[in-house]
Amino acid sequence: MNSVAIICSSTDAAGLNIKSSLARLGFEKSKESFEKSPVLSYNSKEFSAKLYTTEKGIIFFDGMEQLEEDFIVFISKHQSAQGVASLTMHATGNWAEAEAGGVSREVSVSWPAFIRESFAWLLLNAGDNGMEITPEVTHHGPLVMKPHAFIEIGSSEEHWKDERLGELIAKAVLNTLNKVLSPSYKPGYKVAFAIGGPHYCNNLRKAFLSDEFGVSHACPKYYTESLNEEMIRMAMERSVPKAEVVILDWKGIPNRQDIKALLDKMGIDYIKLKKI
Repeated sequence: MNSVAIICSSTDAAGLNIKSSLARLGFEKSKESFEKSPVLSYNSKEFSAKLYTTEKGIIFFDGMEQLEEDFIVFISKHQSAQGVASLTMHATGNWAEAEAGGVSREVSVSWPAFIRESFAWLLLNAGDNGMEITPEVTHHGPLVMKPHAFIEIGSSEEHWKDERLGELIAKAVLNTLNKVLSPSYKPGYKVAFAIGGPHYCNNLRKAFLSDEFGVSHACPKYYTESLNEEMIRMAMERSVPKAEVVILDWKGIPNRQDIKALLDKMGIDYIKLKKI
């Protein structure tokens, strides 16, 4: 049976809110402890899960070597300077220097199925609650070398502590895990690495919701000049399953001709976003 580690931080109001909802939905205290908190456990027909609470800020979590589970989901707050009310999901990594956890110029192993299906589930089930639902580009830490995803509530303390939003994200986590870890889940889409566009991936919405693609990592327009052969290869390979193709938001890539030349040199297939 597949196993999942769910991570929250004791310093993160949104993570604790989602954790409380998961407890109401069937997660129970086990005899184990992690750092200073009890480990919660959960079992379904499709997977088993343990919920760990770290004392550190979640983007600086460094207890990965203690986790034996196959997959990792981080439940967390989202912050933005604009204070956008949002529900977000993404993979972690740094396209340049590590300024918020992780390792400079390294991306983690993405779990595109979780990102795609949690996004789709929330769009169908969130209702008219005034929240923007969107995937984000790959950003911040920690560095994770197992298939993983962040799912978040943003962007103010009011939102982080809203029990209705905590319950919504908890249900999104459980429904998504039950779907993607079922033996019957056999997606026909290609996994893609996306390049270009803004931090919030509304530009990639049609790619995420198409039957053709699942997005693993996304590099925003303000980091495309950091991409070289090594970074592109890493982004393609650090995903389960690995990316087969690159999606180019052509107008959202300042150095588009350089990126195209790199992909041609590497023999990597690509498609322009407007053709999806």
